[in-house]
Amino acid sequence: MIVRTLVKALSVSGHPAFEAFSENYRNSETQRAGGCQLQLQSCISLLSKSLDDNPSKSVVFVIDAIDECAHPAALLSALNEIRGSKVQARNIRIFISSRDGPDVELHFPDMVEVDIAANNGDDIRSYLGTEIPYRRKRDRDSIMTDSQALELQKVLLEYANGM
Repeated sequence: MIVRTLVKALSVSGHPAFEAFSENYRNSETQRAGGCQLQLQSCISLLSKSLDDNPSKSVVFVIDAIDECAHPAALLSALNEIRGSKVQARNIRIFISSRDGPDVELHFPDMVEVDIAANNGDDIRSYLGTEIPYRRKRDRDSIMTDSQALELQKVLLEYANGM
């Protein structure tokens, strides 16, 4: 569960603001031999309380590839609950990356969306322009021909499709 991972990350962050949170997490009755048994609602409560107890501290969550998450709608709902209401939003920033998939806007209607799919072709081209020649060096025992290298770059750029 990703939310449990966020709890653990804050509990071991070493940040003084989360010292009490860390102590509560380590001493929790839900901490058992063989791993943590914290359930989703307990994790949300721990995170929310920690943020409420430390309003001057800003927390940033970065969730990459939420579309690859087993239950993206549940995660989005949990993140929205942790963030708090628009009127009483907690001092938290949430960055979410996703390809096509979960409806992030449903859970975060006031979000700022940045579409990078159409803007990264030059980055991919630059990376391939450096990486393919490096991997073709003779000391790496490559037998790729020039035409194969060009075909590889062409196919990767074509199928990257804004990845």
